[in-house]
Amino acid sequence: MCISCYEEYRKENEADFPVPFTKQMRTLANLIDDFYEDWPVGGALHNVLDDWNLGDKDIRWCLENIREDRKDPRVQQIADQLLKLPMAERYEALKKLEVKE
Repeated sequence: MCISCYEEYRKENEADFPVPFTKQMRTLANLIDDFYEDWPVGGALHNVLDDWNLGDKDIRWCLENIREDRKDPRVQQIADQLLKLPMAERYEALKKLEVKE
């Protein structure tokens, strides 16, 4: 994952931070952590989870372009949860995973 992406976003959007770590963000982080057990480089969500392309368009692109051998029901669950969060919370949820590693 790209912690420098988080730092750049935070610098450009200082008014959106700090972000409290919500139950929704914790649920998402746990789901992603579980997903990485089977897909250590992010699987069908590599562009989102490993490259931190967290925009709605990027998330939807991953959903529309899943290869048959990378289908996993958690992909849709993660995407749905990401799409519900404001951008700053998306970054904070992934940052929580980055710091843990």
